[in-house]
Amino acid sequence: DNMTGSNSFWFAKTGAFYNGVATQSCKFVDGDGSYLERTPSGAGNRKMWTTSMWYKRTELGGNHYLLTSYGPANNDGIAALYFQADQIFTYYDTPSATPYGAVGPTYFRDTNAWMHIVWAVDAANTIHKIWVNNVLISTDSSYYPPDYSYNMNNTEVHRIGEAAWGLGSYDIDGYLSHFVHIDGQYLEPDSFAEYKEGVWIPKSTSGLTFGTNGFQLDFKQTGTGTASASTIGADTGGN
Repeated sequence: DNMTGSNSFWFAKTGAFYNGVATQSCKFVDGDGSYLERTPSGAGNRKMWTTSMWYKRTELGGNHYLLTSYGPANNDGIAALYFQADQIFTYYDTPSATPYGAVGPTYFRDTNAWMHIVWAVDAANTIHKIWVNNVLISTDSSYYPPDYSYNMNNTEVHRIGEAAWGLGSYDIDGYLSHFVHIDGQYLEPDSFAEYKEGVWIPKSTSGLTFGTNGFQLDFKQTGTGTASASTIGADTGGN
């Protein structure tokens, strides 16, 4: 058919597909002692938080800790999100209970794809939720957090990429990007990502408030060592 006449149109699309929110990542290599660490100077909300990250695994099996907080007194106060044997685990340590285990039946063994992980905790109501790529996987209520004031957002050691209580056995192997931690709010994945033509991608967090100890890591810098605005752990969320 001839493409002529007043009813013949071509529709053009302009601009890049991605929105430019996440342009950098940080590479962690299992066994080389790399991790990020912070000890807040003041306490925030120790019972409620939401953590969002984009993670690409490069090593399967083992124990790989994404975010942990320390528990100096008999481990009480530990809160952790990690991979064990290719499943996502949570760990909550209190004086009376220590629930830890796989939060759902799903195994994650794709080393070629990025995954979006959101961990939302409301310990006052003894619940948590974990989503991967906007799919809820936290189906086992026996691993929900007891009502306790954990050391997440407290004035204790926090680590990304390694356990807060030890070095060498729990470090991750992979890439992290657009890592956002919200102190004091229980949020869902659409606060951090959105669908574009059916693809789940990061979105701007400019409308969010981070709370006392919240932060955003976009890994814009390259320096290591003592934290500053020019090191790779610089907060890019404005908090």
